[in-house]
Amino acid sequence: MAETHMTTDCGCKIADDDTLRAHLANDDVVYSATQIFDALSDSTRFQILGVLVLGEKSVSDLQEVCHVSQSAISHQLRLLRDRGLVNARRDGQRMIYSLADEHVEQLLRVGLSHAAEDARPEERDACRRAAGADAWSRACLWRGRGSSRPRASHRANVHGAWKRDTPGTVAF
Repeated sequence: MAETHMTTDCGCKIADDDTLRAHLANDDVVYSATQIFDALSDSTRFQILGVLVLGEKSVSDLQEVCHVSQSAISHQLRLLRDRGLVNARRDGQRMIYSLADEHVEQLLRVGLSHAAEDARPEERDACRRAAGADAWSRACLWRGRGSSRPRASHRANVHGAWKRDTPGTVAF
Protein backbone atom coordinates (compact mmCIF):
# COMPACT_ATOMS: atom_id res chain seq x y z
CA MET A 1 0.00 0.00 0.00
CA ALA A 2 1.48 3.36 -0.98
CA GLU A 3 1.45 5.95 1.77
CA THR A 4 -0.51 9.06 1.02
CA HIS A 5 -0.65 12.09 3.24
CA MET A 6 -2.65 15.21 3.73
CA THR A 7 -0.57 18.33 4.19
CA THR A 8 -1.36 21.08 6.70
CA ASP A 9 -0.87 24.79 6.09
CA CYS A 10 2.52 24.56 7.80
CA GLY A 11 3.64 21.78 5.45
CA CYS A 12 3.45 18.93 7.99
CA LYS A 13 2.25 15.66 6.55
CA ILE A 14 -0.71 14.02 8.25
CA ALA A 15 -1.64 10.44 7.42
CA ASP A 16 -4.87 9.98 5.51
CA ASP A 17 -7.46 7.45 6.76
CA ASP A 18 -5.95 4.43 5.00
CA THR A 19 -2.44 5.21 6.23
CA LEU A 20 -3.81 5.87 9.72
CA ARG A 21 -5.45 2.43 9.74
CA ALA A 22 -2.16 0.85 8.68
CA HIS A 23 -0.25 2.72 11.40
CA LEU A 24 -2.79 1.68 14.03
CA ALA A 25 -2.43 -1.95 12.97
CA ASN A 26 1.35 -1.79 13.40
CA ASP A 27 2.22 -2.44 17.06
CA ASP A 28 5.67 -0.87 16.71
CA VAL A 29 4.25 2.41 15.40
CA VAL A 30 1.56 2.49 18.08
CA TYR A 31 4.15 1.82 20.78
CA SER A 32 6.42 4.59 19.45
CA ALA A 33 3.51 7.03 19.39
CA THR A 34 2.54 6.20 22.97
CA GLN A 35 6.15 6.75 24.06
CA ILE A 36 6.06 10.22 22.50
CA PHE A 37 2.83 11.14 24.25
CA ASP A 38 4.13 9.66 27.50
CA ALA A 39 7.14 11.98 27.24
CA LEU A 40 4.83 14.94 26.64
CA SER A 41 2.70 14.07 29.68
CA ASP A 42 5.27 15.31 32.21
CA SER A 43 5.00 19.04 32.90
CA THR A 44 8.77 19.56 33.29
CA ARG A 45 9.49 17.80 30.00
CA PHE A 46 6.71 19.78 28.34
CA GLN A 47 8.22 23.02 29.67
CA ILE A 48 11.64 22.01 28.38
CA LEU A 49 10.22 21.29 24.93
CA GLY A 50 8.26 24.55 25.02
CA VAL A 51 11.43 26.53 25.70
CA LEU A 52 13.25 24.65 22.92
CA VAL A 53 10.52 25.71 20.46
CA LEU A 54 11.99 29.19 20.86
CA GLY A 55 15.55 28.05 20.10
CA GLU A 56 18.56 26.05 21.24
CA LYS A 57 19.35 26.06 24.95
CA SER A 58 21.96 24.65 27.33
CA VAL A 59 21.10 22.75 30.52
CA SER A 60 21.79 25.87 32.62
CA ASP A 61 19.49 27.95 30.38
CA LEU A 62 16.73 25.37 30.81
CA GLN A 63 17.35 25.19 34.56
CA GLU A 64 16.76 28.94 34.91
CA VAL A 65 13.43 28.76 33.12
CA CYS A 66 12.10 25.49 34.56
CA HIS A 67 13.22 26.09 38.17
CA VAL A 68 14.39 22.52 38.78
CA SER A 69 17.85 21.13 39.53
CA GLN A 70 20.48 20.59 36.86
CA SER A 71 20.35 16.84 37.45
CA ALA A 72 16.56 16.85 36.97
CA ILE A 73 16.91 18.76 33.68
CA SER A 74 19.63 16.38 32.50
CA HIS A 75 17.50 13.37 33.42
CA GLN A 76 14.50 14.72 31.51
CA LEU A 77 16.64 15.64 28.51
CA ARG A 78 18.06 12.11 28.40
CA LEU A 79 14.52 10.71 28.26
CA LEU A 80 13.52 13.22 25.56
CA ARG A 81 16.62 12.29 23.54
CA ASP A 82 15.83 8.58 23.90
CA ARG A 83 12.31 9.24 22.57
CA GLY A 84 13.68 11.16 19.58
CA LEU A 85 12.18 14.50 20.60
CA VAL A 86 15.39 16.49 21.13
CA ASN A 87 18.87 16.58 19.65
CA ALA A 88 22.09 17.47 21.45
CA ARG A 89 25.35 18.92 20.23
CA ARG A 90 28.52 19.80 22.07
CA ASP A 91 29.68 23.43 22.25
CA GLY A 92 32.98 23.35 24.14
CA GLN A 93 32.15 21.87 27.52
CA ARG A 94 28.42 22.56 27.23
CA MET A 95 25.73 20.49 25.60
CA ILE A 96 23.25 22.47 23.53
CA TYR A 97 19.77 21.04 23.00
CA SER A 98 17.22 21.64 20.26
CA LEU A 99 13.99 20.08 19.04
CA ALA A 100 14.49 17.03 16.83
CA ASP A 101 12.20 18.31 14.07
CA GLU A 102 9.18 20.45 13.22
CA HIS A 103 6.75 17.67 14.20
CA VAL A 104 7.69 18.10 17.86
CA GLU A 105 7.00 21.83 17.61
CA GLN A 106 3.64 21.14 15.96
CA LEU A 107 2.65 18.69 18.73
CA LEU A 108 3.39 21.36 21.34
CA ARG A 109 1.64 24.16 19.49
CA VAL A 110 -1.46 22.06 18.79
CA GLY A 111 -1.57 20.78 22.38
CA LEU A 112 -1.29 24.27 23.85
CA SER A 113 -3.88 25.66 21.43
CA HIS A 114 -6.26 22.85 22.34
CA ALA A 115 -5.72 23.43 26.06
CA ALA A 116 -6.33 27.18 25.62
CA GLU A 117 -9.62 26.48 23.80
CA ASP A 118 -10.70 24.27 26.69
CA ALA A 119 -10.18 27.06 29.21
CA ARG A 120 -13.54 28.70 28.54
CA PRO A 121 -13.90 32.16 30.12
CA GLU A 122 -17.42 31.52 31.48
CA GLU A 123 -16.26 28.37 33.30
CA ARG A 124 -13.20 30.14 34.70
CA ASP A 125 -15.38 32.96 36.04
CA ALA A 126 -17.86 30.52 37.60
CA CYS A 127 -14.95 28.63 39.15
CA ARG A 128 -13.53 31.83 40.62
CA ARG A 129 -16.88 32.90 42.09
CA ALA A 130 -17.60 29.46 43.56
CA ALA A 131 -14.17 28.77 45.02
CA GLY A 132 -12.65 32.19 45.56
CA ALA A 133 -9.81 33.64 43.53
CA ASP A 134 -7.07 31.91 45.57
CA ALA A 135 -8.60 28.48 45.07
CA TRP A 136 -9.46 29.01 41.40
CA SER A 137 -6.61 26.85 40.17
CA ARG A 138 -7.54 23.96 42.50
CA ALA A 139 -11.23 24.04 41.62
CA CYS A 140 -10.65 24.16 37.89
CA LEU A 141 -8.04 21.42 38.02
CA TRP A 142 -10.35 19.29 40.15
CA ARG A 143 -13.13 19.72 37.57
CA GLY A 144 -10.76 18.66 34.80
CA ARG A 145 -10.27 22.08 33.25
CA GLY A 146 -7.07 23.89 32.58
CA SER A 147 -3.55 22.60 32.94
CA SER A 148 -2.58 19.33 34.59
CA ARG A 149 -0.13 21.36 36.66
CA PRO A 150 -0.84 24.45 38.74
CA ARG A 151 0.84 27.75 38.17
CA ALA A 152 4.50 27.93 39.18
CA SER A 153 3.52 29.60 42.48
CA HIS A 154 1.57 26.48 43.55
CA ARG A 155 2.97 23.02 44.23
CA ALA A 156 1.37 19.76 45.31
CA ASN A 157 2.51 18.02 48.45
CA VAL A 158 2.90 14.24 48.55
CA HIS A 159 -0.77 13.75 49.44
CA GLY A 160 -2.03 15.77 46.48
CA ALA A 161 -3.18 18.78 48.53
CA TRP A 162 -2.30 22.15 47.08
CA LYS A 163 -0.18 24.59 49.00
CA ARG A 164 1.28 27.99 48.20
CA ASP A 165 5.03 28.47 48.14
CA THR A 166 7.33 31.19 46.92
CA PRO A 167 5.80 33.29 44.17
CA GLY A 168 7.26 32.93 40.74
CA THR A 169 6.30 32.50 37.16
CA VAL A 170 7.72 30.55 34.31
CA ALA A 171 8.92 32.94 31.64
CA PHE A 172 9.55 31.73 28.12
